[in-house]
Amino acid sequence: MAEKKPVIAVPTGDPAGVGPEIVAKACAREKVSDAADVIAIGDRQVMEKAIRIVGADLRINVVEKPADGDYRPGILNLIDLDNIDQSQFSYGVVQAMCGKAAFDYIKKSIELAMNGEADAVATTPINKEALHAAEVPFIGHTEIFGALTNTPDPLTMFETNGLRVFFLTRHKSLRAMLDDITKDNIKTCVRESLAAPSKPASGRALQPSGAWASQRGPWLLPASTLIAENTVSSAGRRSTRSHLPWKNSKRKAFP
Repeated sequence: MAEKKPVIAVPTGDPAGVGPEIVAKACAREKVSDAADVIAIGDRQVMEKAIRIVGADLRINVVEKPADGDYRPGILNLIDLDNIDQSQFSYGVVQAMCGKAAFDYIKKSIELAMNGEADAVATTPINKEALHAAEVPFIGHTEIFGALTNTPDPLTMFETNGLRVFFLTRHKSLRAMLDDITKDNIKTCVRESLAAPSKPASGRALQPSGAWASQRGPWLLPASTLIAENTVSSAGRRSTRSHLPWKNSKRKAFP
């Protein structure tokens, strides 16, 4: 009997961006379908265009809930929120309609996970300007997940090669970031990191980062000592965000 695969809810991101194309390319890969049952949340017409743009061999199967999905290779199971007016839609342009749609996709994905219909959520790119234009009261994914899961202090975490990196600050000005780099804050973050499943952890990264971070250098040594005392590996690696280039896209990037 085949082992049951996890169900992964995937909001398709800002319709005017690369998110729908990423979902189409990923779901067309046998490696993905072998590892998980993917349920996408988005707009059918946008996803149909994305499939054509990337040339994926996929057929869309619109469902109401993950349990109704057909998870054979070559099928993209989609919960269609039907919230994009194609007569007003443009690629590569900040639009309130798209910001609201991106938020709706994330919200639905979180609902599926919270209700036990999905085992996890894997997000795709959104546009902060579009969220703002839509008057969505959150600046990014972390804040949305924190609010909709009733998590008072959500963590931004990257994992690579078995190393988990947690952010100490996020979405702050350089001045505010520097004020938050204190010994107590670093120790608190390390303790929270220790609560995660057993994996090597580093002191959380800074966002934004820059030369001025060295002004708080004296606090990093005692914090690193705390990490060592708790047998957590501090590899001293810097975490960077990567943005997928639009080099091979068949349409224009954001200006």
